[in-house]
Amino acid sequence: MKLHGMIVAGAVALASAAMSDEPDWARLMAEAEWDWRPGDLIFRNGLNDADDVLKHASDAPWATVGILRASSGGPRVVYVDETEGVTEVMLYRFVEDLTPEDYAVYRIESLSSMLEDGQQVQGPLARYALNVAFGAPFDVQFQLGNDAYYSAELIYEAAMSAGVKLAEPVTLASLAAADTELGDRVLTAAHASQDCASALVAAQKIVTVNALLRSDALTQVFPE
Repeated sequence: MKLHGMIVAGAVALASAAMSDEPDWARLMAEAEWDWRPGDLIFRNGLNDADDVLKHASDAPWATVGILRASSGGPRVVYVDETEGVTEVMLYRFVEDLTPEDYAVYRIESLSSMLEDGQQVQGPLARYALNVAFGAPFDVQFQLGNDAYYSAELIYEAAMSAGVKLAEPVTLASLAAADTELGDRVLTAAHASQDCASALVAAQKIVTVNALLRSDALTQVFPE
């Protein structure tokens, strides 16, 4: 069911066209160039400065990752915005101005949310993002388990809630750039003194997008 849900989205957009700017129909119809399912993970760059810092520190290909979910108006992406925290946008907004080479989509096959009759359900990743994490602030300390989230942490915690461990957290000090911009951000957010700074960096655990991408549980579905 390629582009499942796009007909509904198009109808809603058409009904409101007289009251708003004409929608980008090319983007609306090309926004899901794979057979998307709720729970698919979509990766891209260029949204959050903090994500870009962690991307550089871990030498990852992508910085920000979001979770696809179904809605009456078409697919939405739940992700962590540096200003708004855990929020969501329509999928076509999430990939706006991007080419197909500017994002990638992965799926946890063991948590597939497609029923046998073709009906879509949200699945555990989207449910966690909506029911547990939604509205939580951006995690400026990059710290696990503090009721705030950074990009990779949202995915890690959502999968853990369903019994899937996508990555092994590593120490902040083990990252290539942990003693530069990423380390500085963590220390500033924690208001750490010079005396305890090195101990904090050495002990803190962090999950990276790169670690998620290396997980055997993930299958790339776009580009194929």
